[in-house]
Amino acid sequence: MKKQLFSVVIPTYNEERDISGTLKAIKKARPDAEIIICDGHSKDNTIKIARKYTKNIYFNPTNVIAGARNEGMQHAHGQIILFNDADTKPTKKYFHALEKAFKNKKVVAAGCMIVPEKLNFLEKLFFYFLNFLVYFSVLIRRPCIAGSSVAYRARIIKKIKGFRTDMAASEDMDASIRASKLGKVVFFPTIVAWTSNRRFKEEGFGGLIKDWGHTTINFLLGIKTKKYKLYHGK
Repeated sequence: MKKQLFSVVIPTYNEERDISGTLKAIKKARPDAEIIICDGHSKDNTIKIARKYTKNIYFNPTNVIAGARNEGMQHAHGQIILFNDADTKPTKKYFHALEKAFKNKKVVAAGCMIVPEKLNFLEKLFFYFLNFLVYFSVLIRRPCIAGSSVAYRARIIKKIKGFRTDMAASEDMDASIRASKLGKVVFFPTIVAWTSNRRFKEEGFGGLIKDWGHTTINFLLGIKTKKYKLYHGK
């Protein structure tokens, strides 16, 4: 029997607006991928919609996004686990690049650019700059890859015990740094996974810079962020 190559773990909470588009994109890009939903007990139609695409639906026991990812990880059969947000659409090109990259046994994790949809030129330029900083972090071997769409070799992410549930933010950067101690982390600077612009529209430049700046500084100083405003799973 052929081994499952990709599992896609998606944390959800009240995602009825975006989940269908994301699941359609995954099905189109990689029809053979195992899709796993881990939900924070949504109060809308998220689960009803998700059941049209997968039977692999579980529930988050910790009420933090790290816990949802970890729960989904435990049910994954794929050799490569793509942790993907409910409003982010991975492409066929991205899956192809991941498959090619992970043929190198030294590669333990990989990510691509994450850019919100429907932005003007200057707004897109801002997010491309943020992605350049992520690319730079990989080049200096201190990878800070966002959890919006990041892939790990299954045995590696399980070996490091997944994402830290005592962190409400920056748990994704923490995981990529810990994984990098066990192998190579790669970043695809020419591949984009488009994501919803809802957080940008809700918070604006100022709100996002203030929020991300606060959580990133905390992370760099070794301070755990206990509450995270932009996490919709609470």
